[in-house]
Amino acid sequence: MDNQETIRNNAANATARMRETTERASKEAKDVGQQAWDVAKDTYKDVKSAAQDAYESGKKVIKENVGEYSSIVDDVEDYVRSNPAKSILIVAGLFALGARLLKR
Repeated sequence: MDNQETIRNNAANATARMRETTERASKEAKDVGQQAWDVAKDTYKDVKSAAQDAYESGKKVIKENVGEYSSIVDDVEDYVRSNPAKSILIVAGLFALGARLLKR
């Protein structure tokens, strides 16, 4: 076997090993991607379910107490309609206060 043939064989072997390594890495990347997708879907379903449960629970509480709180709700709605800018500033202040309290 001459030198050129040895070089060709070595190059062919290296190319085949690189192809195998690339295919294996590609398959592993696809597997990891699929696992991440599955986890994301499951997490989305869990969060969606929890949000729906919280919404239904809140709706139930409101329906049960609508008579008790309807006058308060009416008063708040009237205040917001008559003072929209002030209402927005109050809500912004409450959010800022809540954010500060949560940071501690």
